[in-house]
Amino acid sequence: MSTISTIDLNSRDRVLEAIKLGKVDRKPVTSVTQVGVVEAMEKVDAFWPEAHSNPEKMATLGASLYKLVGLEAVRIPFCLTVEAEVLGCKIKMGGIDTQPSVSESPKKIPDEIPVNLVELGRIPVVMNATKMLCNSYPEVPKIVGITGPMTLAGHVLGVENLLRYIIKSPDTVKKALDFCVEISKIYIDTIIEAGPSDIICVPDPTASPEITPHLLSILSIIW
Repeated sequence: MSTISTIDLNSRDRVLEAIKLGKVDRKPVTSVTQVGVVEAMEKVDAFWPEAHSNPEKMATLGASLYKLVGLEAVRIPFCLTVEAEVLGCKIKMGGIDTQPSVSESPKKIPDEIPVNLVELGRIPVVMNATKMLCNSYPEVPKIVGITGPMTLAGHVLGVENLLRYIIKSPDTVKKALDFCVEISKIYIDTIIEAGPSDIICVPDPTASPEITPHLLSILSIIW
């Protein structure tokens, strides 16, 4: 049970207490998934796609809605392609109102996890931005997002291939998910060392029920 007085709650305490179902003075107004909006980019001079690859811009945009409107969170990064890029996916970086996306998948899981994984791609950008936010906003919840294992596996194998493998080669899916979980563990450990962050958000849209119609469509083709 929490021992923090509701009278003394700052934004960080309020959000964390709410997550733990503790007592709060009011419901926190926060966002765990995305804070990059065009209006904020214009006001703080931190725009996509540069903010995906520049730690200062990433941190500035990640804190923008807290500074501008009092949203109770600073949150980075702004896409689900950081790990995919490290694992060999080609990334289309998008524009001011379009998130990065995978434009080409290697269609196979690497044989081994890169020894220098956390030094590759945009992972150091996220780490540096995390450090900046933790130093600058001690009383605000720091949220860092990673890519859920099913979504990451879909990025690397190709989503349609992943869905086919669910039906035709479950062992391939298990191997891919095990690999992606290990990637996530290493990435999370690195995030915690950098901050630490208060919340690790794990969006995994490819694992959602919304993908069921696509699976049924593939089933109709296979069978």
